[in-house]
Amino acid sequence: MNTLSHRTERSMFGRVLGISLGLICLFLSQEVSAQKKKTTSSDLERNKELVRSFFRATESGDFGDNFDKIVAEDYKDHLRGQEPGRDNLKAYLKGVRNGFPDMKWPIYYIIAEGDLVVVFNSFEATHANDFGPWKATGKRVKMDAFQLYRIVDGKLAEHWEIPDLVTLQKQLESK
Repeated sequence: MNTLSHRTERSMFGRVLGISLGLICLFLSQEVSAQKKKTTSSDLERNKELVRSFFRATESGDFGDNFDKIVAEDYKDHLRGQEPGRDNLKAYLKGVRNGFPDMKWPIYYIIAEGDLVVVFNSFEATHANDFGPWKATGKRVKMDAFQLYRIVDGKLAEHWEIPDLVTLQKQLESK
């Protein structure tokens, strides 16, 4: 890939992420102002730790009782193509882990406000097995993503995500 097109792609992705982060902040500010109860700093830390626990469970493939304590049964995922429900989330994540068995989700930033937690993280893995339309390539991949989680009664109840799927696709399809 030439340097100019790489800069253009990173610049475009940067603009998209900037706009996305702005929209997330706007959403957060509206949600927070609508809340009736005061959230304590210990509540915010507990919410952030819940999201970290979810990431750890997903990385390790722990989709049993511990996962059920983290994720609400009626979990709603706003990622395109996702069906609601904890069992559907488990099935999706098991498929991702099958395609990328060594996947890691390093968290770079995590911010909590009210019942919401925003995460900027990456997805890093080896494409060891078939996933979606892609046959196993054996390639290492890395993409960034913004996540927004809503916590209800101590569990993850809702999720929005802005993943850099263009970068993932290019990595998987490069020769």
